[in-house]
Amino acid sequence: MKTIESFLPVFDGTYGTIFEDIDFDQKDEVGRQLTNVINEYICELGITATYQDFISPRFYNFANDSIDVKYSYDSLDVLKQWIADNIDDVQHELNSRYTSCDGFISHHSTDLYDWIDNMEDDKHKLGAMLDIYVGIQYDRNDAVMDMYYKLSDNGLLIYEDDETV
Repeated sequence: MKTIESFLPVFDGTYGTIFEDIDFDQKDEVGRQLTNVINEYICELGITATYQDFISPRFYNFANDSIDVKYSYDSLDVLKQWIADNIDDVQHELNSRYTSCDGFISHHSTDLYDWIDNMEDDKHKLGAMLDIYVGIQYDRNDAVMDMYYKLSDNGLLIYEDDETV
């Protein structure tokens, strides 16, 4: 069994997202619940994520929250075959996410074969490729809503009372 540490796909953090109302006193439980949701999406790839840590930046002007996970797998062959079967869509996603432009300097290649060859060596690449996989295969918005409902159903969201006295 091989392992690599990376980030949880689909979760874009809390600040400015649907997850702003999470219970930060239970952020480890939030991380575990969200990891369980993603495992439902990636299990057919033979990959399992294990929650490690919920990371919150000191300031939100340069980064948002993220969830660190450890991926376990015997092989990435199923993921690589899916990439080959969806090569145009995957390449489009890489281009839209990692092409440098005014105000953004990418530190990642848009060469799909570089990504395929280095997913097991680069912490970022496996998490990003799983994010692309869930987004294309299942619709990213549906996955985000599944995550949100899981937290809501388990009482891990805190809603502010808008009434003033």
